[in-house]
Amino acid sequence: MNFQIPGAPIALQRARSGKHGFYDPQKHIKNAMQIYLSHYDGPLLEGPQFLVAYFYMPIPKTASRKTVENLLGTFHPIRPDLDNLFKWVGDFCQSAGNIFKDDACIAGGLFFKVWELNNDARTDFEFVSLKGKRLKQTSPPISQLLSQFME
Repeated sequence: MNFQIPGAPIALQRARSGKHGFYDPQKHIKNAMQIYLSHYDGPLLEGPQFLVAYFYMPIPKTASRKTVENLLGTFHPIRPDLDNLFKWVGDFCQSAGNIFKDDACIAGGLFFKVWELNNDARTDFEFVSLKGKRLKQTSPPISQLLSQFME
């Protein structure tokens, strides 16, 4: 099951404390994501899920042509943190209510942050069911696994 969210990936921010109590600084963005994902009419995901996510981060508009050429498609080593990007995907899929009931069903994942042209910034993600599957006792070395994703 593939999803694509256009625009620069968004990292989850924690609830803030103000003079009138706690508030969610991303409430309006979460509401927009709920509306976007409400168009999904597939089955509700059940059981353990594996999440594969690519976060295509925008190259700054001020970057020179040479910098753009050098960065395009390479890994993005700066903020936002990958764990906050991942958590954002789980939270808005849960809050949409039509993908899964609880993001705790995500049992594993593979995540990448990559530089992309500003107008192509997006988040691509896919859920793969792990229902009825077991982890092999002898897993391949991580370097062997990662070589499948890199040139």
